[in-house]
Amino acid sequence: ELMSISGVNRLMWAKFSGNVAELLDCPDGLLNCIHGSFDDAVCKRYLKTEEQKQKATVTLSSYFAQTPLSFRKIEEYPWLLAENARYWFQSAQPAEYRQIWRNLRNCLADIDFFQAMYCDQFVSDLHDFWHEMADVFDFVHEYEEAIDMYASKSASAGATDRIIPAVHVATCQSKLARFFYDSTRFEAAVRMFAK
Repeated sequence: ELMSISGVNRLMWAKFSGNVAELLDCPDGLLNCIHGSFDDAVCKRYLKTEEQKQKATVTLSSYFAQTPLSFRKIEEYPWLLAENARYWFQSAQPAEYRQIWRNLRNCLADIDFFQAMYCDQFVSDLHDFWHEMADVFDFVHEYEEAIDMYASKSASAGATDRIIPAVHVATCQSKLARFFYDSTRFEAAVRMFAK
């Protein structure tokens, strides 16, 4: 994965990883620096400026945009999109806010992504991301539109496929209603439960 993102070939990676193996940990396939000083040195060497950090964030978010839904994508992708939006938000005009946050909104409003993220481990992040975009996007409106489109797509599948998607859509609606309720959007929760 790292070779794919960075463009480093196998020989260079083998040399590098051999030289710094005692400074790296790789739990669950994720490469982590064991020592904070090594992490700092890497950042000082390769991510000296805010522009370089932002470029790395964009590179990683572009990578995750192309990967299938997974635990790693759920954990990393929204955070990267939020970091990128925060970077641009600092110098943006109010008319540009919607565009800046659009990628994160699209990610979170995706019903399959929502279903995967709506679990004990990530639900607080889901709330936090939507709260950060509250001046620009209303999550209730975004999810109501998204579930309607999702339901219409599943209903247009072949006749033999309709029972499973209908149950799946109902499960999604139930999770959305609970999310709305937990966010104290009670009327929206009632509407979603009633669908």
